[in-house]
Parts: sequence; C-alpha cells; structure tokens
Amino acid sequence: MKKTVYLVTGNKMKVLVAKEAIGDERLMIEQLDIKTPEIQSMDVKEIAMFSAKWAADKTGKPVIKNDNSFLIKHLNGFPGPFVAYFDKCVGADGVMKLMQGVKNRKAIFVEATAYCEPGKEPIVETSELEGEISEELQGEHGWFSDHFFIPKGYDKPMGCYPDDERVNMWPHECWKKIAKRILTNK
Repeated sequence: MKKTVYLVTGNKMKVLVAKEAIGDERLMIEQLDIKTPEIQSMDVKEIAMFSAKWAADKTGKPVIKNDNSFLIKHLNGFPGPFVAYFDKCVGADGVMKLMQGVKNRKAIFVEATAYCEPGKEPIVETSELEGEISEELQGEHGWFSDHFFIPKGYDKPMGCYPDDERVNMWPHECWKKIAKRILTNK
C-alpha cells in the first residue's frame, strides 16, 4: 500500500533529498509549497513540529516539515535555527569576516524532520552533520553555507559539488526514521 505525504517547502532540493533519503516506494513525497508561521525558538525540533502541525491542520493533509539549525562553535552555536535570517543579514562574506583568525572552525548542521497528520500531534526525528568552516568561500553550487561548510570526511565546501553529489553528503537518518514511523504508524 502506498502512502502520500506532503513535504512543506519551496525548496526543490529538499524534495530531492527527502526522496533520495527515504528510498521506499511505499511512501510518495509530494511538494507542498506553502508558507508556515515559524515560532521563535532555539530548538529546531520545536520549530519543525509547530510548522508541521500548523500545515497539517490548515491543509487537511499529512505533512512533513524539515528545518535546519547551523551551529558554529566559535559563535556559541549561532546562528542556530536562524540560518536564513543570518544569510540575509550577514551573508557568507560576513561569516568569513567573523571567522578570520579563528582556530576552532567546527560547525554542526542539525536537521529536524517532523511529520503530522491533521488533528494529531507531530512526531520528529533529528540527525547531525559535523564539519568545519573553510578559510575561504568556494564553489558555485548551493546557497549560503554551502560555500564555506566542509562536511566531515570531505576536503572542500559543499558548494564545490553539484546537487546530485551534495544530496548524498547529508545524513539521512532523520528521513529514514520518520519514514519508518509513518509506515508503521508509530
């Protein structure tokens, strides 16, 4: 039996990541390009769950909402879940300036994937991608952090790799766990 769920995003790359990560023909992922209210929280799980519940109740459809948090160790975990705002205000060039002369260049992406059916409470899973901030901006693919974030096990920022390679750099645990929970109703 196939089940269709709607991924709430305007980002086609997230849809590609979700389909690739889940890789189960029983779960069909369709894009649902709507804006959801985003609560102000430092907890990316809370943000994803709130948005998933809002979207499920608003549309009457089972939805998945994926949110990310980018934690730069030197900046005490900033920008956290405020990645898009940080990009808009500071940009990749600003990150390079903030990290100038800094030895501890560690950073972590935390990905939260929440699922919710209309009238029910959301469930959420997370995964992390460790890495570091490069010394200079590189690459022509992706956006913002892709030009300075080097995932553990790689020697260049993500922006140096095309979409079909970048999609496999992300940890897929949260997608696989949420898919299993959806398909088993747990």
